[in-house]
Amino acid sequence: MDKDGIGETYPGMDQGKDTELEHSRSTFFEKQRADQKGDYILSKDLHCRLIRNTVTSMISIKSELTGMAQRLIEYYPMLQDKSAASGAEWEPEKKQLLKRFQNVTTPKKKPLQERGHEASVFRAARRRTTSETTESLQNQVRHYKILQEMYKTKARPNKKDVSHLLDIEFQARRAFIDSDAIKEQDRPTKILQPYPCFRELDHIMDELRRILDRGNSHFIPDLKTRWGTFYEQTHEALTCHDKGFTDMFPSPVAPPKKLGHASEAMFHVLESKEDPHTFLQTRPLFSPVVIVCETSCLLPTGTMPVVTFPKEDIYASVMYLMACYYAFRLTYPKCIATMFSVLQTEVLLYAIHDKDMTSSYKKSMFEWKKFITD
Repeated sequence: MDKDGIGETYPGMDQGKDTELEHSRSTFFEKQRADQKGDYILSKDLHCRLIRNTVTSMISIKSELTGMAQRLIEYYPMLQDKSAASGAEWEPEKKQLLKRFQNVTTPKKKPLQERGHEASVFRAARRRTTSETTESLQNQVRHYKILQEMYKTKARPNKKDVSHLLDIEFQARRAFIDSDAIKEQDRPTKILQPYPCFRELDHIMDELRRILDRGNSHFIPDLKTRWGTFYEQTHEALTCHDKGFTDMFPSPVAPPKKLGHASEAMFHVLESKEDPHTFLQTRPLFSPVVIVCETSCLLPTGTMPVVTFPKEDIYASVMYLMACYYAFRLTYPKCIATMFSVLQTEVLLYAIHDKDMTSSYKKSMFEWKKFITD
């Protein structure tokens, strides 16, 4: 430290850096020698300049605020707060430094430019994410590219490898899906184009796990157990009351006339000469539906088939439907919204929004709880 109390480690404050500040300092000491120091204060403009210059120096050398405030007082005694308690004369200067320090922003590097879907994923993730750095988001886009390369080969990709990439790319993917860049009716098509893996039942169920309970490796087995319990209780209730599944948890909104019964919004059993593609073209809803064919089941959304599964697995098809709603971020059709809300809270164990806590939902839950406890 030099004789004036300012060490060479603070280059923004040494003599000769600002002639006006040095002149003010010299004037102060001249008045001090003439016993007139109380008549001289540093002007507001010079004070602001001093704070600005000091903070600039501190950023470059990562100095400590308290120490710097004390040295400012030593070098510019006219800045001392005479009303402050002894030993705290530097506190006002520290506050000024802190205020200025908080207003300084570091220029951000421009992210690498991406093309096509990579750009959409990257932009959506960057807008949505605040806790992750630009670099980590770029890494997620790179993982997406690796995933694309895996599906360009004729060989079917290893499921564990695909799941691993979907895990580490999850945040960027969901930010893209949850953004307003895609209309809801176009969302499944737009998602399946870059993510053909979601045409596989295991991956779409695993996406449900990531969304609802990402860190729980037992989520799917636990979900199947809860669904089994719920199904048995519901089946018993349906038998007692001679009702269909959607009748037990009715919605106040009637299904479209072309649809007929509300259950057709979930399931449709093909007649012997009925073609599934023709049925989808005339169906008034674009929401996911299970089509029961002669030997297998088809789960499309809109007019586009998503997954196929064996007919004997129809027992679990409600879970597959729910997984599609979550993976593609789709809205429940109003004619079966109450039933899906019950499934959401009772099977998925996922709370619904207050606005979805409708009177029909409350009534259905009351009757359901009453039945299983009686």
